[in-house]
Amino acid sequence: MIGALEDLIPYNLKAKYIYGHHAIEEALNSGTSVEKIFIQKDLKSDLYPLANDHGVPVSKVPKVWFKKFANSNHQGHIALVSPIEFVDAEEEVNMLFSSGKNPLILALDGVSDVRNFGAILRSAEAFGVDLVLIPAKGSAAINADTVKTSAGSIFNIKVARAASLRNTLKALKMSGLQITSASEKADKSHHDIDWTLPSVLVMGSEEKGVSDDVLKLGDACAIQMLGKTSSLNVSVATGVILSQILHNRA
Repeated sequence: MIGALEDLIPYNLKAKYIYGHHAIEEALNSGTSVEKIFIQKDLKSDLYPLANDHGVPVSKVPKVWFKKFANSNHQGHIALVSPIEFVDAEEEVNMLFSSGKNPLILALDGVSDVRNFGAILRSAEAFGVDLVLIPAKGSAAINADTVKTSAGSIFNIKVARAASLRNTLKALKMSGLQITSASEKADKSHHDIDWTLPSVLVMGSEEKGVSDDVLKLGDACAIQMLGKTSSLNVSVATGVILSQILHNRA
């Protein structure tokens, strides 16, 4: 069932838009951080491959969705500009190594709830994460709820977006980072990981956890618990592990 346009575009974040095929193409090629592109579903557009190259998700929407933008020359193409500037993950890691830092990257695999995403960003900034890595598709939108639940932390931490999370993680592994995924099925505890090494912590969705393709890239760990509760909310679990990492690196 198709939802309202307001469910897709965060107007209360004072969203900025780019209208028209050529304007969006120019924005992408100039490095403008675009959150999402909306294309009228009955149009044949060559923006799809360009958006994919830049890791920008595209939604095919019915013509009626554009009624709110009747006064703009949108030509069936509207882009939502992100409230933050995305960075390139590999470039950022190279700069971290060059500056003598011990990188700590947090990757989110399928975390789609904006409130969880915002809470995770808040913990990530508080516990010293250098970079948050999210997939271009299937990740929570960066909107007013994200900003609110992050308590503004989203503006104080760097975020990278990957067209393929698995491929980007493989590249980071080749750069010298260990990949560790949180999984309740893991044999190792989060206490057993050597977090003093350059690390990527991967957290998955509450429904599916970390995908199998990503799990195969490295080690896995579970949070030790004594109670009857079998799992934690992903934002809480992220805070628990990041706290342990900070303790190990202190």
